[in-house]
Amino acid sequence: MSTAVMFMFNLQRWTALLFVSGFSHFALSEASVIPAPKCSLHIYPNTACTRNPYKQTTGMTVDECCQNCSLDTQCQGFTHHAGDVCLYSLGAGIVDPAHREGITCGTVNPLHPPPGPPGPSPPSPGSGVDKDFDCGIRKLAQEYASIALASDGNAALADSMEIVTEALQLAADCNGTVDIASIPTKPHARASQRWNSDTSVDYYVDPSSGNDANSGLSPDAAWRSLPRVLEALAQTASATRPPTTVHLLPGTLRVPSTLTLTALHGGSSRGAPVVFRAAGPGETVVSGGYDLSNLTWTRVPNAAASLTNATMYKASLQGRVNFPFESLFLGARRQLRARFPNGSPEDYCARDLHGGNCDGFAQASDTEIHADSTPGTAVAHNAVVYDEVTGNMITTGVVPPLSQQHNITVPTPNDAWRKPRVGSFAYFSAYEGGQLERFDASITKPFWNTGVPMKMGFRAPGTKGGFSTRTWAHPEEAVLHTYQSAYWGSWVFQVADVLRENNTITFSKGGFQESRGGTMGGSGQRGEAQDYFVENVFEELDAMREWYYNPRTEDLFWIPPAGIDPTNPAHVADLCAPTVPTIVALRGSGVGSSAARNIVFDGITFAHTLPTFLADFEQTSGGDWAIHRTGGVTLENAENVTFTGCNFSAIEGNGVVLSGHNEGNVITRSHFSDIGSTPVVLIGAAAYMDGRNSTQPVRNEVSHNHIHNFGVWNRQAAGYFEGLSYQNNVSFNVIHDGPRAGANFNDGFGG
Repeated sequence: MSTAVMFMFNLQRWTALLFVSGFSHFALSEASVIPAPKCSLHIYPNTACTRNPYKQTTGMTVDECCQNCSLDTQCQGFTHHAGDVCLYSLGAGIVDPAHREGITCGTVNPLHPPPGPPGPSPPSPGSGVDKDFDCGIRKLAQEYASIALASDGNAALADSMEIVTEALQLAADCNGTVDIASIPTKPHARASQRWNSDTSVDYYVDPSSGNDANSGLSPDAAWRSLPRVLEALAQTASATRPPTTVHLLPGTLRVPSTLTLTALHGGSSRGAPVVFRAAGPGETVVSGGYDLSNLTWTRVPNAAASLTNATMYKASLQGRVNFPFESLFLGARRQLRARFPNGSPEDYCARDLHGGNCDGFAQASDTEIHADSTPGTAVAHNAVVYDEVTGNMITTGVVPPLSQQHNITVPTPNDAWRKPRVGSFAYFSAYEGGQLERFDASITKPFWNTGVPMKMGFRAPGTKGGFSTRTWAHPEEAVLHTYQSAYWGSWVFQVADVLRENNTITFSKGGFQESRGGTMGGSGQRGEAQDYFVENVFEELDAMREWYYNPRTEDLFWIPPAGIDPTNPAHVADLCAPTVPTIVALRGSGVGSSAARNIVFDGITFAHTLPTFLADFEQTSGGDWAIHRTGGVTLENAENVTFTGCNFSAIEGNGVVLSGHNEGNVITRSHFSDIGSTPVVLIGAAAYMDGRNSTQPVRNEVSHNHIHNFGVWNRQAAGYFEGLSYQNNVSFNVIHDGPRAGANFNDGFGG
């Protein structure tokens, strides 16, 4: 791995991370999530405010800012609105205690008054760092981001730079707005195009007016669906296929089941690939969402006494739902399963504030509960590893077949590695059974022999941090989200029952989304009981954006966002429910000619997948992370596959996952935002400690990508994750606004 150059800024309210090259594991202190397309309102002195980063409305007056704030209680910056007052927030609904009185419409933000006469530079708020130095570093980060994200023809650069500038809070904390157009841009030499742009075969797909009975050979005779394209490709030999382009015309291509590309669908070489090309940036969406634009909605009474300013609607889905109805999107905007307490998973609250100080959370009880399952059993070591220079033993471990004893000699890079490694994290351990049965052990065995409680005590209803006062008819449908006891990551549980007689919630599954395990309630490992929220409860349907699907009656209940009328077809034209966790899979049956290879995706938006937080997770090695192996796009046994200029958003699980053998693949000049877990995952496999079976991602490239606002559901998420993988080029990526790590190299596998 090449030398790392990293800018990492941890200030009072934000973290910005800019990566030049390879980098190692580190933790973020705080970030504020800016999910699309929510507004982020900031009123600056002597300027009109803007709704960054998505520029839905620009040049608004202060009055207009307040008016817009009043329409959306989830707005960041001014999260709470009362009459003509917008209350300033530190993010995630935490009102700044110094300005609880808020901002009267038509006035200047009191947090950012007009600059006074020049004088000594004060420290930046809460940082203890000289403000001139602080702002200079932020501007340096901004300039570097413009260089890292710039490329020839990158039309999205201006939008990306607005997002980066907002994340750095340059305008808010560094005396006024920033002229983004004036930022010096020095395009870095982009990754060389590895394919011939001239094509011999052209196919066309029109999601609006195409027909799969057409020839597909011209825009006027376009096909309608992507499966029709794969059918045509499979009819010719990939080994002799000329350069081929599949032109995806503007619109939304819905994928009702995972679209799987194999060795039959690729090009004959890296220079003669099959290219799937969007009509233009953002113009073609490949969606895993089921179209709900044609439902018949009726207004229904809402018994929730607290709801006074919104209307509930109901629509029948009789006979139409043959998929897990677990997520709902209005375009790119996530709607929220009915929950307690009200809030949004998109609003990130800093780790140090958790424990009763974050909006949208209740607290576990002061009674500490320990895991009551039996420990796993260690897999007996049957291998000894020796240094080839000195002959000294380095470590011991496990190598199949388990019935044999193995003596292995390996080269070592230096004297430090020639010392015995027993007792360190390089010492191999594996466990099975008992409390570890919560993990998927079909590929890798757990390293951490830890458990989690399968119940939680809750605080009495009506008390601070207390439980809901409402009675739930179907508690077994509920899903509880909480944190590992030291907040290293999040846990998600399927609820089994609510026992109000002793203030306890029991679980039927879960707690496998990270590896450390721990306790529930009490003082935890940070002095406070965990925060939590519960979703998918009909009786808690009482706020805008919330919904509930009743599987018994097949009815969908929804309280739409302000200004949305479901009975108006124009308002719900983009309403959809994800049907699959993976939209596109590239799965070969082996390496070389058996791999899915020589395929390019150019300028496509991938959106709308099912959440995976209750799917199978596994421990991959000594790192404390647990990983789910699929994403919105999943590659297995794939070679020379490129994603360039693509957009990944409204993805409820991981973004792109390279699992097992992957070589020569490239993810470049792409944009990842609003990702439920980790945007980019490279995860290999080994037979216990034996990694000689070519089941790891190697020599892949992840470069010049803008990655932000991730970890919506999984708080142990990184912008980039790598485990059991090696020799990958990770460079010139801009990563910010996530819950824990900007990037995580989960082990030292492969050096």
